[in-house]
Amino acid sequence: MNLLLKEDVTFITKLSEAEVKKRLHLSVEDKEFYEHSFYGFSKQRRYRGESTGNTFEIEPRISNWSGPTDIGMPLHHISGTIINDVSGVKINMKMKINVGRAVILFVIAFGFMFIAGINIYLFSPLSFNSVFFLELAFLPIVYISILLAFRLACSLSKKYLKKIFEAENIKQ
Repeated sequence: MNLLLKEDVTFITKLSEAEVKKRLHLSVEDKEFYEHSFYGFSKQRRYRGESTGNTFEIEPRISNWSGPTDIGMPLHHISGTIINDVSGVKINMKMKINVGRAVILFVIAFGFMFIAGINIYLFSPLSFNSVFFLELAFLPIVYISILLAFRLACSLSKKYLKKIFEAENIKQ
C-alpha cells in the first residue's frame, strides 16, 4: 500500500476531446461563482474549481451550503490534463492531499491526545514516560486515519469521474 498522500490516475475514453471538456464543465462549478454566490442552500455541482484549455484544477464540494461559513473541508485536490491520443482521449490526473486541511485535522487529533494524556497522567498511577509513550503511539494511528480518509475520498472521486467520462483506468 502506498503510504504517500498523493495518487496519479490516467483514464482513457472513447469520447471526443470537446465532449470530455463539456462534461467536465457541467460537473465543475467556477470557484469565483461559488465564493460570491448568494447565501442559502442550492443544488450545485459536485466539484468546484477551474478548467482552462486542456488543464483543470478541481476539488470536491462537501456541503450544499454556500457562504463564507462553508464548513465543507475537501481533503484532496485534483489537477489534470486532457490529451488527445491515437487510442482515445487520455485524462491524466494527480490527486494530492490538501496540506492545510490535513494539518488542521492533525492538530485537532493531537489536541485531543494531549488532553487525554494530561488526564491519564493526573488521575492514574502511570509515570510521565509511559504517558509520553502513549502519546507517541497515537501519532501513527492519526496518520493512518488521515491516509484512509484520503484514500476513500480519492476512490469516490475516481469512481465519479470515471462515470462521467465513460472511461477506463489505464494507470493507478
